[in-house]
Amino acid sequence: MRQSIGAFEQPPFSLSREEILQSVEHLATHDAYRDIARTCTSAGNEYLYSTTHLEAEYARSLAEWIDVGQSKSP
Repeated sequence: MRQSIGAFEQPPFSLSREEILQSVEHLATHDAYRDIARTCTSAGNEYLYSTTHLEAEYARSLAEWIDVGQSKSP
């Protein structure tokens, strides 16, 4: 199961892509959520992560593994 921001398009959230992107942008305006960042995989899917808990490169590699590498590995 992929956990990209596209997961918010599914129930129970059922948000449009525009609503998701607006929500992510809105998070950036609040101090409590300034650690939320985005990364994009080679397949073009975006993932959110916390810069408090993950380094950018590690978050990118985890997203890439979940989105691309995992399905190509037995």
